This record gives sequence, structure tokens and C-alpha cells, in this order.
Amino acid sequence: MLEALRMFKCGSSKQKSSSILSGGSLVLVEELLDAWRLFEEKVGRDILDSHPDIPELAETVARECGGLPLALITVGRAMASKKAPREWEHAIEVLRSSASKFSGMEKRVLSRLKFSYDFLPSNETRFCLLYCKEDDNRVKMHDVVRDMALWIASTTEKQEERYLVLAGVGLTETPRSELWQEVTRMSLMQNKIWRLPESPASPHLLTLFLSSNYISMANEEFFQSMASLRVLKLSHTLPRHFLVGISNLFSLQNLDLSESGIEGLPLELRYLVNLKCLNLESTYRISKIPGQLISNLKMLEALRMFKCGSSKQKSSSILFGGSLVLVEELVGLKHLNVLTITLHSFAALQRLLTSPSLQSIVSNTPSLSLTNCRSLSSLSVLTLASLRHLEALDMMDCKDLEEMEIDYAGEVKRIRETHGFFSLHKVSIWGSKLRHVTWLILAPNLKHIAVTNCRYLEEIISLDKLGEIPSEEMQNLIPFARLGFLYLGGLENLRSIYPRALPFPHLKELHVTLCPKLMKLPFDCISGLERKLIIKGEEWWWNNLQWDDQATQNAFLPCLKTWHF
Repeated sequence: MLEALRMFKCGSSKQKSSSILSGGSLVLVEELLDAWRLFEEKVGRDILDSHPDIPELAETVARECGGLPLALITVGRAMASKKAPREWEHAIEVLRSSASKFSGMEKRVLSRLKFSYDFLPSNETRFCLLYCKEDDNRVKMHDVVRDMALWIASTTEKQEERYLVLAGVGLTETPRSELWQEVTRMSLMQNKIWRLPESPASPHLLTLFLSSNYISMANEEFFQSMASLRVLKLSHTLPRHFLVGISNLFSLQNLDLSESGIEGLPLELRYLVNLKCLNLESTYRISKIPGQLISNLKMLEALRMFKCGSSKQKSSSILFGGSLVLVEELVGLKHLNVLTITLHSFAALQRLLTSPSLQSIVSNTPSLSLTNCRSLSSLSVLTLASLRHLEALDMMDCKDLEEMEIDYAGEVKRIRETHGFFSLHKVSIWGSKLRHVTWLILAPNLKHIAVTNCRYLEEIISLDKLGEIPSEEMQNLIPFARLGFLYLGGLENLRSIYPRALPFPHLKELHVTLCPKLMKLPFDCISGLERKLIIKGEEWWWNNLQWDDQATQNAFLPCLKTWHF
């Protein structure tokens, strides 16, 4: 599918690789300026100058076309007589909510793009495109391609492919009951729905998206007539007691509860014997996951539990007592191949890393959270480096953690040769006794660092520890070359981020709060050369910073955004 969709990416009209099909054809444009000139030509300068508010509104309309000339021409011509700002505002609303309703879009744009959709290699890839059409926050998709997918889904006449897409349209109630009887796939995402119908007859429903709504609970009979349902998304909802009656969903294969307000999983969940994907990421309120629930889901292929669980677990929960029971339940899942996890003890981490049946899964895990590991005083950097595909690491409220163990003289080379931490993009550390986090220098692709509430921390990168790294290895280390975001807060003894100035070519935001001893930033006149950096901190802290020279201070002054407490 990705190969087939490459033609939709924006490219310059001057490039040899661009597609130019005249007469209802597709010309791909890369430069925003080229796109604006094309749009301006079709609208007409006299219309753009007819009201002072229209130029800015017109730019927004043009952006909604995503650089696609076919859309720019169609929309531009439709707006060529619109002199009232309200007409332009309405155009923006229509393009954002349902582009197919915009004059000319269905006939001149979407129907022609559908030609490429029809030539995708299989029904499976066509379904993948339609399935991803609504998850705009996580799936990168050209706006106009997404509009095409929504249009195809909403206009199909085949009974087995009947869609109802009402995402982000401000609904406060669900559709009328007779519509539930007909559809196979329904999306009510990003609305304001509080209540669900008691027992909607949905014999054909395969997919139900209810994400990003205000739903807190449902009637016990809600799931009664959904025997065919395979995918249920409840992310970003508040379903504290929502899953009552879910055992009726015998066909369910994918259950997404991520970032929801769920407080516990019912034991009846174990009857979902066909479940393949369970997403519990960022479910901070969960205090109970019953024993023998996870282990009974024998068909599980993907289990996501990164940032799962509240700090107070009930004694009957498998997260109670350090998550060791959770790890034991994972051992019996023979089909499991994707795992993100939160552990509450070093014993659980050791068991996870040493279990023969879990080795291949653990080495590929993308996300690990160590939370409330009170007995953890030290942690081997080599152990973490063995997680080859680790992308996100959280160490939260490990109050006894004093040291990240590493022999800088001998182990740095080993970690680099085995590409340890190569995939690591995000690290968050909250509430520890660490005095420095020098090991972060070994993660060449770090983009996001957050270190907060570590009262003993004195340095981010320790000058003394840098001195222990062999010079030939040090020459190959480029600290924070890809770092985009750095958050430092509640670090009352922090004195230094790095002992000398760094270029920070990709740094976008630096947040500093309640770090009274941090008097110097690792910046000089070439740091963040494009000056797109935002520095957020208290005004008194900024006024007390020390700079190499006045020119450097003046250069960074426009970057400052102060806050007050």
C-alpha cells in the first residue's frame, strides 16, 4: 500500500519524477509558493483584495488542499466569486469536515483519485487505506487522500462494506437505532457523546470507533447484539465501568483502551478467546487487572501496557507486588510478538529479561516503563542497551535509584558496536536519587528528554564521567545531535546540562523550571543557528543566567517565553 500511495506525496512540478497528466490529471507540487500561485490564479486577485480578511482565510483554504493542484484548481475556481469572509470561513469548515460536499470536489478530484485506489494490489490493501482514514493523529496521510478514503467509505453501496462515518461533527448522541442494523463499520470518534443506546441491534457491525468522547459508562446490554464485532476503539474516553457485558463479543480481535479512564479490567474479559490485540497504554487509573486474565487470552499477538496502572494497586491485581505475576502470565502466550510494558520491581524486570520464551519479544519491545520500583538502587546500562528496538523509556518514581551502572572506559565501545540505544528517541525520568544521566550521551537519536523532581541531580552530562570515556570513542560521540525537546523541572541542585557549548541543530524547545542553580546554558553564538528555539523559564532565572558574551545573550533573548508561579 505504501508503494501505491507514494504518488500522492507532494513533489515539485519541475522534478523529473513528477506526474503530469493534463486534462483532469494529477500534477504534484512541492513548494507552498507554487501552490499558492496556482490557487491565486484560479481565485483571482480582485477577489483576494475585496476584503482585508480574505487573504489570510484564502491561505488556510489553500493549505487544506494539501499542495495537490487538482484540488487547488477545483477549490480555487469554486471560490472565484466569493467576496464575503463568511463564505471563506464556511469553505474551511466544509473542507475540514466533509470535503466531498465542496462544490466540484467529488466529480473533479475524489473520483479521479479513486482511480489509483482501484489499482491498489489487493482488497486487503484497499481496506487498510480505508481503515486508517480516521486516525489522523497517528497515521500520516495526505489530507486530500484522507478525504477520498472517507468519501469512498461513505458512498459504497455493498452491504458487506457499508460504512457510517460521523467523526468530529459535534454529535452529542449516537445515530438512530435503525442505522446500527445496517452498517458494518461505524466511526463516532472525536464527538461529545455522553450516553450510548441500551441494546442496539448490530448484527453486521465489524468495527466500532468511539474514541475521544465523553462516555463514562454503558448499559450492560450494549454489547449484546454485536456478535460479529472485531474491532472496538475506546481510547481517550472515560469508561470507568464501561466493559460490563463485553464477554458477548466472541469475535472481538482488537480492543483499544489506551489513554482512557478505565479503573480496572473485568474478569469476564478472559472469555474473549479470539482477542489478538489489547492496548492499555497510558491508562493511569487502572488499579486492578485480575489474575489469569492475560494468560487466558491465548491468541494475543500484541499487548501494549506502556504507562499502564496507577501507583496504588489492589492486592488481587497482577500489577500488585511489582508486576512479577504479570510477567509470569506472559510466558504462556505463544503468539505474542509485540509487547510494551510497565514494571514495578527489579525482580519483574530480571524475570522478563531472563525468561527464554520471552527473549525474542523483549529484545524487540519498543516501550518500557519502570514505575515505583522502590527497591531498585542501581540499574545496568548494558541491560537497557540489550533492548535493541527500545524507542521510549520511562523511569518514574524509582525513589531509591542512585546509579546507572556502566564502565565508561570499557563498555561504551561495546554499546556503540552493538548499536545499543540506536532506536531510543524518548527518555523520561521522574523522582530518583540519580546525580547525573551521562549515559544518555550513548543514545545518538534522542529527540525528547524530560528529567523532573530529581532533587540530587547535579549534572545532566557529568564532566568527570566524560573524562572516563576513551578519547577515540569520545571523538565519535555527538551529544544531542537530534534532540528536539528538553524539559528540566524541580531539579534544585542541577548546575550543568553539558560542560561546553553544543550546536543543538534540531532543538525546538527548552523548558526550565525550579532549577535555581542552573546558571549557564550550553549555548554559544552558533547553537541553534536558525534561532527557531523556544526557551521557557522563570524571568528571575533568565535574568541570572551567565553568558559567554553579550552578543550570545542578545541572540537568544527573542527565544525566551517567561512564566510565573
